[in-house]
Amino acid sequence: MYKVTMHRRARIALDTLSTEEKNNLTQALNNLDISAIGNAVAENIKRMDTEEPLYFLKVDSELRAIIQINSPEEIEVMDIFTQERLKLFSTAKK
Repeated sequence: MYKVTMHRRARIALDTLSTEEKNNLTQALNNLDISAIGNAVAENIKRMDTEEPLYFLKVDSELRAIIQINSPEEIEVMDIFTQERLKLFSTAKK
């Protein structure tokens, strides 16, 4: 098992989530196998195109998280957001 820490942005977002969304996030984080994540091709997690070890985690149909693997024993949730917010950002970039 690994330790999960929350970045300040993620803690702020966590406070806005419903109980169900918090449970879905906890379940998605608990189901990660970070020891093999670099080799894993899972439908709910994708490596981001960054120098840092950042991953895009699909929590459920609407909720997403960006996580960073700090070590084999620790991941940090960097941010949590809805699919709708992600679409707004991608539309704004165009």
